[in-house]
Amino acid sequence: MRTTSICFIVLGLLLLTVSTKAADKGRKIVDFDSAWKFNLGDIPNAQDPAFNDSKWRNLNLPHDWSIEGEFSEKNPATVDGGALPGGIGWYRKSFNLPENEKSKSSDPIKGRGK
Repeated sequence: MRTTSICFIVLGLLLLTVSTKAADKGRKIVDFDSAWKFNLGDIPNAQDPAFNDSKWRNLNLPHDWSIEGEFSEKNPATVDGGALPGGIGWYRKSFNLPENEKSKSSDPIKGRGK
């Protein structure tokens, strides 16, 4: 009985591995860390793809704008939060999707923020 259970577990793990590999077939992972635009502060309509971000700062990720600010115990984060300033910052990236990729279903683009 125990041998049968172990065989089913091994078979299940094998099938899981094979199905995972099949799901990844044809999947393309692209490094999105370079060529981002950044603006510190909230800007109305910045989510619009046609928004003009030409005067925004160019940078690569990872990026943490709060550590560029002044450290102060009076900042909203207080000393317990590193005494860093808080606020809103916008990140934008433009890219072209090849025509042959537009009709394919794909995973949503996932950020690296934690």
